[in-house]
Amino acid sequence: MDSQATTVAVLNAMEQHDWVHLACHAHQSVADATESGFFLHDGTLDLASINQRSFGSKGLAFLSACQTATGDEKLPDEAIHLASGMLMAGYRSVIATMWTGRSGTARQGERYIMPFQCYARMWERRSSDAGFRIYT
Repeated sequence: MDSQATTVAVLNAMEQHDWVHLACHAHQSVADATESGFFLHDGTLDLASINQRSFGSKGLAFLSACQTATGDEKLPDEAIHLASGMLMAGYRSVIATMWTGRSGTARQGERYIMPFQCYARMWERRSSDAGFRIYT
């Protein structure tokens, strides 16, 4: 599966499907937000490439990567990060992180439990737009 997660394949899949779940490493560029991106098998899928595609009205972008909703501490009133970039690309709902993940088996377990809990709650509500919070 890892070798299939190329930048072109992921962009094409994003056009074909209403939801995207990116479980990978990511990079936040405070100098140029369009250079922020997700590390895939063959390189970085940056916001510039994502926003060049026409996604129209998509559903959910689940960004299971470090600091995908962390902005620039020098611009606290600005929301310039990967999560806002996905909103600009056409996703109505974005789930993102504001922290750096830690290594270790406990955190590895959380990496799988939290998305499962999130999807279970959305299934119960039959909506990706329902606002809720999961406590871990």
